[in-house]
Amino acid sequence: MPTIRQMYGGMYNLYKTTYANGQLFRQSASATKTTSTNYLNSYSSSAKDLLSTYNTTKNTFNRELDETISALKSSSRAVKNFDFKVGADAVTKTETLGEDGEKVISTKYSDKLTDALKTVENFLSDYNDAINFFDDNSSVSKRVSNLAKNFSDTTYFAKNFSEIGIVTAKDGTMKIDEDKLVESLTENPQKVSRILNGLSDRADRKISTVTSMQKNLFPTAKNMLGKDFGIAQAYSGRGLLNTNYYSNVGNLLNFMF
Repeated sequence: MPTIRQMYGGMYNLYKTTYANGQLFRQSASATKTTSTNYLNSYSSSAKDLLSTYNTTKNTFNRELDETISALKSSSRAVKNFDFKVGADAVTKTETLGEDGEKVISTKYSDKLTDALKTVENFLSDYNDAINFFDDNSSVSKRVSNLAKNFSDTTYFAKNFSEIGIVTAKDGTMKIDEDKLVESLTENPQKVSRILNGLSDRADRKISTVTSMQKNLFPTAKNMLGKDFGIAQAYSGRGLLNTNYYSNVGNLLNFMF
């Protein structure tokens, strides 16, 4: 399946083809004072493909956005509801002798500690997915680009996160340092809970921002082409030959790229 960025590339190429066909048609019409049915059919077909690609891309973007935000909302709620007091005895170490006579230390986590690690890991994974989604699609519009910057601001809190075993990369994505996180969970679960709840609160605020502007992140073709330019016009030769079409589509592309 093509990525959203690839679909945009296809849409942009279709636009350029449509525009070129229109220029060619006008030159031919000016020279012969006649209408070329072949040019017109080609022009209309390109516009249909353009709108079809646009709508497919929009639907793909919105579906992936819904999935990404829904997963983050769920894992954020799980962090808030989890009791990170796993107990000081959540880690059991057993010492045995190997075949070579060397000591072998086996480490076992309690079920509660295992659940705690999984809860944190899922939350960070979903947060990373959101960061990557908006970063990968930042060229869709300025709004999406701003959201990409918004979600990657975890770098500002990297020092606090590292204190409990969360490592933050330059792009804002996070992963756990298991040994450090286990140590923090067994020795200072209150601090772990406080920092994770703070991250969860920030995630929830970002989710609310996305939800409030979701309809405007990827506007419909009708809105982007202008309120007086109905979708149906794009399927008629007369509507396509309207010179306003070019300036309106130009505005659409300027908005997105």
